[in-house]
This record gives sequence, structure tokens and C-alpha cells, in this order.
Amino acid sequence: MLRCLLTCLCHEALIEESESNPPVTFFTRAPEGKTIAQEATTISLNQQGYGFLREIIDQLRHNKKWAVELSKEELEQEVVTALFEGTSALQEGNFDVDKLIESLLDRLGEGVATWEVYIPIANLELPEGSQLSLAGGMFKELTSREKDILRGEHVGIWRQAKWETPEKMESGMKVLAQSLEETITSSKFWYCIQVNGRAQAARSQAIEAAMLAMDILCFFALFNGINPEVFAPRFPNQTGRGIMNYIQIVKGQSCQISSELGIPFSYGLDAPRFNKLTRLAEFQKLQQISNKSDPSQLEQKFLLGVQQYAEATRLPSASLRLVWYLSALETVLAKENEQERHQRHEKVGKRLRKLLGATAADMVGPLYNKRRKPVHYGHRNRIGNELITDAEIQRARTLAYLGIVSALSKLDNHTDHNVFLDYLDALP
Repeated sequence: MLRCLLTCLCHEALIEESESNPPVTFFTRAPEGKTIAQEATTISLNQQGYGFLREIIDQLRHNKKWAVELSKEELEQEVVTALFEGTSALQEGNFDVDKLIESLLDRLGEGVATWEVYIPIANLELPEGSQLSLAGGMFKELTSREKDILRGEHVGIWRQAKWETPEKMESGMKVLAQSLEETITSSKFWYCIQVNGRAQAARSQAIEAAMLAMDILCFFALFNGINPEVFAPRFPNQTGRGIMNYIQIVKGQSCQISSELGIPFSYGLDAPRFNKLTRLAEFQKLQQISNKSDPSQLEQKFLLGVQQYAEATRLPSASLRLVWYLSALETVLAKENEQERHQRHEKVGKRLRKLLGATAADMVGPLYNKRRKPVHYGHRNRIGNELITDAEIQRARTLAYLGIVSALSKLDNHTDHNVFLDYLDALP
């Protein structure tokens, strides 16, 4: 398929400029592989040519796992560069699509590596010596060897940095080493994951995986009697706005990113709570889904619902939390079509009635009425004039959790979201 699409694209590139599409600008490459900016060329494709370009990118992302981790712009740039080579070869009469594909894949593979990523986690307590697999990675305590690797790798990185003077290098390295040591000694549990791709994409993917893993723990907090709005795992808070030390080890690379997150109360799973959670069938099911590299459309809906729920717990205002909790329910229990757009709360209520009974379902209408005012008219809670009460937030939080968990228990072998909701509608 890729061979055919690339051949068609190179032929389409010979068409004159089209007024309906913006020009694609790219740079040719020298024989030794360097980019030559002064030889910039502009070429236009018609609608069919752009269709081939999009299909090639989809094929690359489907067949090459690491291509999913590249941005659309990166993929498009490389394919368009291959396009220039192909059209030139066609004009010269020596077009070889297999060599063109090999050249394209070689360029796309530049900088692709397997990265071991270690992310410190704050406010999380697990039983001594335990590990917990979620979202493709693992919550665990670092071994002495892993801590020594962190220290050793970073010393090498700092020495390679550009310092103005030897004195500044010495003082600067002391500060960096102290900061690193504080992170290592103060962070009992870390999220560890292996990611394949280019450095920037791998870093982003690892952070997303860590967030999903923490969101899943946050979602199941109520099961263990923990209020997720107060007690939740977070990235470490080191300043008022929360600076997260992000450490990745492979080929000696590290960086820091900023984070707005941080709640000062630990999410504690002692041995009884830990065992109770890990034996819960719905937790095991979501754990399995989160560790998949290619979850089904329906499974992705459940992950999105869990993330929406967890995000609600972190929002500052009652009105926003209410909106997000109900949105988490809609993510799992409402169809994304025009037919249900104006009757979401009725559909959600009917499906909750099937899953949880009449008492729970009857709570949905009043909560949606409260949601309408902040969403459509900008109403907010004011001291002494609370539009949304703590009891209503607690009700919405509990309904969202129970609704999603109950739906998860009915998942079975379903893969399509709409078909699954039709199945729920048909339940007695």
C-alpha cells in the first residue's frame, strides 16, 4: 500500500499549481544528508495529491509504531522531502520506489531510540516493596543501582554543558547535584516506563502515560474510601506553581518541565487497601486496557471518561467540577451523534437507570439543571450565595464513578461504543 501511494504521490506532484490548496514548502537535502536552505522549493498538489499525502502518513502511523509518536508536521516534512526526490527521479527516468521508501524510513528513523524514563511521584504511598503496572509503565521504588545511574548520568550531562568559567561550572554543578539529590531522596515512588521514539515525542508520551496511571488511581479512590479531590498522587511540588523534576536516562539526556499540579495530602494504599484494589475486577479490566498499545474505540472511551473524572477532581471551582463530572459520565454513556446532542442528560439518565437503578437515575436531571447555569450563563458560586453545594458535587462525583464502573463491568467483548450503548439500552 505504501509503495503504491508513494508512486501515485510522485506522479501527482508533476501537476501544475492548484488554487484550492496551499503550497507545500520543503527543503532539498544534500547527498551527505544535510539540509540546504538556499535550495528551498515550493510545489503544489491538487486535492487528489493531498489525499495521497494524508494516506501515506496514516499508513506510516499504522505500520510503524514510532511514527505514531512523531508529529503530523514532522511526518509531512519527511514525506514531502521524499516527494521531491521521487519527482526528480521521474524526470530523470530512474525512478525506484523501493529505494525511495528505504530513504524515507531511514530519515524517519533518525533519533528513534528506546528511552528509559523515570518520573518522581509525590503524594503516593504503596505497601513496602510493591509495584503497580498501569498505562504501560510501573509505579515502584528505585533500587540503589537505579539511583546511582541517575546521579552518574547527570554529572556527565552537566560537565558537557557550556559554562562561562570553570568556577561557574563548579558552583552550578553543586546546585544541580543538590536539587537532584533532594528529588531522589524525597521521592519514594517513581513512575518508570520504556518508550520508543524520538526524544521529544518520547518525553511527552511518558508524561501522558504517568498522568493516565495517576488518573486511574484517582478514579478508584472512592472504592477505598478516599476523597480524590483531597488525596491524590501528583507530580512533586517544589515551588508555589509546582516544578516537576523530569528525569530520563538513555544517551545521557535530562530536562525539567513545569506543572500546575500538586495537592499536599498523600494518596495512601496500605496493604489491605492495595490488595482490595488490585483484586477488584473492574480495576483489573481498566489496568489491562491501559496497558494495551492499541485499545479499541470503546476502551478508549472508558480511558477518556476516567481522565475526565480525574481532571474534575483537580479543578478549583465547584461549577467546573460539576461540569467535568457530568462530562465524564457523558463520555462513557452518551453517543457522539446529532440525534443525542440535545437529549444527552435524558439518555445518560436512562442508561444509569439500567445500571444503578431509579434512585441514582433520578439525581441526573437536577444536576444537569444546576450545570446549565454556569455553562450557558456564566453563573459562579459566591460566598453566602452558593449556586452548587458540596452535597451536589459529592453526588455528581459518586454518580460519575459508579456509572463508569458499572458500565465497565458490562464491557465483555464489545469494541464499538454505539453498539455497546445499544446493548445497555436493551437491558431489562
